[in-house]
Amino acid sequence: MSLLLSVFYIMADSYVYMPIRYLMFKDKLRFSFRATMSFLFAIFLIEGVLFYFLQNMVSSEITKYVFRLIFTVIHISLSFYFINDNWQKVLFLALVFVTVGFTGVTVSGIFEIMVIPGLYAANPMLWETIVKVIFALIMYYPLYLLFDKLLRPILDIDEKNCWQGIWLVPGVFAIITLWVSRSFLPPEKIVFIALIRLSVLIGCFVCCVSLSKTAKLVEENTFQKAQADNMKQLMQLQEKQYEKISNHISQLRKNNHDARHHIRAVMSLANEGNLEELKIYLTKFIEQIPSGKGLFFCNDLMLNAILEYYYNFAESKNIPMDIKADVPEKLFDSADLSVLVGNLIENAVEAQENLADEEKYINLKIKTFEDKIYFVVENAFDGVINTKDGQYLSHKRDNLTAGIGLQSVHEVVKKYNGELVINTDNKVFKCSAMLENN
Repeated sequence: MSLLLSVFYIMADSYVYMPIRYLMFKDKLRFSFRATMSFLFAIFLIEGVLFYFLQNMVSSEITKYVFRLIFTVIHISLSFYFINDNWQKVLFLALVFVTVGFTGVTVSGIFEIMVIPGLYAANPMLWETIVKVIFALIMYYPLYLLFDKLLRPILDIDEKNCWQGIWLVPGVFAIITLWVSRSFLPPEKIVFIALIRLSVLIGCFVCCVSLSKTAKLVEENTFQKAQADNMKQLMQLQEKQYEKISNHISQLRKNNHDARHHIRAVMSLANEGNLEELKIYLTKFIEQIPSGKGLFFCNDLMLNAILEYYYNFAESKNIPMDIKADVPEKLFDSADLSVLVGNLIENAVEAQENLADEEKYINLKIKTFEDKIYFVVENAFDGVINTKDGQYLSHKRDNLTAGIGLQSVHEVVKKYNGELVINTDNKVFKCSAMLENN
């Protein structure tokens, strides 16, 4: 057996399927797809060379099987380095492809033994390699379409809880596939082996798709629950704001009633020319007038409630906050505006937790023009930027609701055909959004 044939023999088993697996994570690779495939090609070359020397040193099929198994583990481990994503998700797909690769090898074996038995007997490694490559080339595109349609959308799920332990399912099927091997059964059992491996592959794929879709539903339910919680909070704030307004109106009525008595008293003292008593009376009257902070930012009552809440929240964190809001009533959906502004301010407050008090600040500007509304939130931050797939992550990314809050902002912007722009420069985080009311 030549060295070149040994290398091709090894690559025909797994490398031909490797591009499909990494294409599923193309946007999450640490390096370019071409660089990743080149590095893996080098690893397969090393594996092929080592297999060549192993073939010349030992004749035990079990030893060769263990050798292949060790490199299978190595290739799975490399996935965690090359793919910058949840390790359970990466392991899930890697184990699915273990079953795919070994099943492809076995199905190729049926053709070798049953269709070209003479050629296979004369040079088994050569013809096994040729058949495996041909079979892989035939199956490559259909297999890619299948995975791209059914699994790629599910792999976009980022929440860790949705992937907890799912990799165990393809793991069990992979163990069954590895156990049903030609290394332990005679060649004449190839049809039996192939049927079992095909059944295992189909079962593996059906179970994995079902579990992944369940994970998708869990993520959607989690997002909807978070949105419901946000709306509940908004409604509570709105109720408080309405209660304040109601109390304010009642107080105004009382003041109007009392004002008539005060005016009569002032007129009486003025008519009598008793200026000293008039001064004393007016001084006491002024002292009774409540000062208040006058936290009124805009005419949209729900949005005003959110701004008042976060203004007080920022103040409790010793963060100066300047708000300039020009928002007329009922121009946009108040709930959507509140979700957007609330999450942006919450992220701004969170980003300054580790800063000195004198460095902290938040500036919020909201401006409407015709049927458009513009938001600009500017705040200090520590200069550390966490990103994933081009998205900015919260400092508390491990918290499930942190990512959902950012996702809510994008959903609102998308709903109004808007645009969200984030700039970071000199430890200043600036987030701008534009919404259009169609």
